[in-house]
Amino acid sequence: MNQGETLRVAIRLTGAGCGGGHCPTVYKTNRDSLVVQGTLLTIDDIRLLNLDLSPDEAAVEIPQEVLMSLVRDFPPDSATP
Repeated sequence: MNQGETLRVAIRLTGAGCGGGHCPTVYKTNRDSLVVQGTLLTIDDIRLLNLDLSPDEAAVEIPQEVLMSLVRDFPPDSATP
C-alpha cells in the first residue's frame, strides 16, 4: 500500500438491494487497498467482539453479501481494471 499517492476510487461495489442513499459499500483504491463504508460499531459491540483497535482505527459492520459480491465479481487473481 502506497500512502504517498493521492487516494482515488478505482471500483465501487454496493450490495444488492440498496435503494440509494447511504449504503454499505466497499471501494477498491488506486493504492491497492480497500475502503469500507458501513455502520460504525458501538463501544459495547467492540467489547463483546473483543476487538483490539488502535486509536486511529474504527470498526464497521456490513452485510455479508457486500463482501461476498466483491469476492465473486473480482477474484484476487483477476486483472485490476
